[in-house]
Amino acid sequence: SASSYVAVIKACGKAFRWDAAIHLLKEVRQRGQQLTIEIYNAALQACERNSQWAWTMRLFKSLRRINLQPNVETYRFMIRACQHEQKWKQAIQLLEFMGRQGLECPTQVLSDVVQVCADQHQLSRVVALLSSRGEALGDDRSPLYERAIRAMAGEGRWKLASGLLQEAFSKRCWPRSALTYTMTIEACGAAKQWELSLSILSDMEKLGNVTPDALTYDAAARALEKVQRWSELKEVEDVRSRAPAAGQYHPREAALSNTTVPSTRYFNYLDKHRVRKERELREGRAPRRVKMAPSSQLDLGL
Repeated sequence: SASSYVAVIKACGKAFRWDAAIHLLKEVRQRGQQLTIEIYNAALQACERNSQWAWTMRLFKSLRRINLQPNVETYRFMIRACQHEQKWKQAIQLLEFMGRQGLECPTQVLSDVVQVCADQHQLSRVVALLSSRGEALGDDRSPLYERAIRAMAGEGRWKLASGLLQEAFSKRCWPRSALTYTMTIEACGAAKQWELSLSILSDMEKLGNVTPDALTYDAAARALEKVQRWSELKEVEDVRSRAPAAGQYHPREAALSNTTVPSTRYFNYLDKHRVRKERELREGRAPRRVKMAPSSQLDLGL
């Protein structure tokens, strides 16, 4: 039966036997049984899971020849395959095909398109996707905004990152991860926008949905140190001593984007810098200005 083929083909994909999944798909046709979109989706998933881009595209194009209409699951696997292969143009085309069919685009699918565009530095496309499709997602927009904000911040585009963060606030799509705030504060600090960094930190504390951790305060401290704002730096350092330990992120938070949670080596690097600054402040000396590398340029031990 069709359900049996779907189960077996999915099992082949999980076992890295995408070739067996293709063989089973051919077997269905040779036996004269009716091909369903569920069977095709199972084969697509097997190829996507095993990074078989050529076969994924070949299967998708063959749907038209056998008069099968792609559904949301079909596009989900195809866009995920585009993400693996960094094919941002194809991902956007698939999104357009979904719209022409009148299919509703789930948050995760749109989020995958945003991510592949961000990975390929197509930040204008990211903004356009949020503007044109974000409203339709309602309360599910928070993960989408988080991916976009992290992408902007990772590229050092502090204006876009902070602008999207404020837009998310205005639409009540508050970020759910401290890492999103931290990366934005880091990007603003690197551009010497210390007031904006402190404003974002203050908004984060007032909202209360995410607690600033040690890494967040360290990003704000580096922004202040860069412009020699020693009194504000002392205040941030005092609060930082009571903050939760950095790096205690839930795996789901990291999964919101391809931005990997910083490794222990990175946190040790920040702690060493913090200890030196505290010692210099106790001794009554202004901390030395040290050129700190942004997190995107550090060896994170990945």
